[in-house]
Amino acid sequence: MKNAWALLFLMTTAACAPEADEGELPGTLDEAKFDSPDYVAYGTLVFDEEQPVDVLLGGPRFHSWTFQLHGPATLDASTGLLENDHLSNGPIDTAVGLYRHNGLFWSAVVSNDDHDGQIWGALDGLEAGAGLYLVLVHVKEPAKAYPFALRVHCEGEGCAASADQ
Repeated sequence: MKNAWALLFLMTTAACAPEADEGELPGTLDEAKFDSPDYVAYGTLVFDEEQPVDVLLGGPRFHSWTFQLHGPATLDASTGLLENDHLSNGPIDTAVGLYRHNGLFWSAVVSNDDHDGQIWGALDGLEAGAGLYLVLVHVKEPAKAYPFALRVHCEGEGCAASADQ
């Protein structure tokens, strides 16, 4: 009888547990995820240039860019206000994730939410090797969002663009 009560207790507590937030950064991504209206793919990321994200209120939660590293590199990525933005109402709650393609799907390398006590997401001093990468920005509250920017700085021999890019 003890086992029956234990099983009932486990089933009840599991049913009451909070569901995962649909807006959390996923551990893996496959190409089907990008067909969702909740995702926007911007194409190839340009290092050291502001990548504007034109978010409409209630718009998509996830925004992505891809890039290729051809050797070792150190990356810094952050979200923030657009360079010439004088109309925004302050920071937007974002998280930043870096994914690496393994030949079948995108696998999470690292993510950050609420960097240095701010609600902007950022990755600092990330060591990465050669490979195909994706930066994913999650807008946590699209109903409160407005245009912002992603900036990625790359340092090292892996950052040089190849002739095929």
